[in-house]
Amino acid sequence: MEESKPDSIEQQEQRHMGVGDIDLHCLLKDLIFANLFLHLMFGEDLHIIVEKLNKEVWLFNNDKRMGNRYKPFSEQEFLIGLVYMIGATGYGAKGSELWKALESEKELKDDWPSLMPQPDFGRFVLQYCFKQFHKFITAIWAD
Repeated sequence: MEESKPDSIEQQEQRHMGVGDIDLHCLLKDLIFANLFLHLMFGEDLHIIVEKLNKEVWLFNNDKRMGNRYKPFSEQEFLIGLVYMIGATGYGAKGSELWKALESEKELKDDWPSLMPQPDFGRFVLQYCFKQFHKFITAIWAD
């Protein structure tokens, strides 16, 4: 049987369709889908994404007009922040409602009964840390 060879540009382009530039076969089995998601979402390696984020933090910290200083993010902190952004959509609530309200704030708030339990993202990260992440996240899509 004769070997088939692509003869048109269209057939050659079809051969290159799909996910490229990522070696999924070299990854641990538990990390394949996470890396595939990050690659499809950002198109870059996790290290490069976190470098972009931290570059923006560095630029902000070196601006003489700004008083606050922020620490750079680790890869783990970036992933946790990303998971929080995705997880928050499941609750369909304002960002401030994802953290447990203080007793004084509960008195002012008129809660509606709900089947969904009140989320308490504060068990994993403090609200001000997430606000810092939220402040710089857009830098990862900048060119």
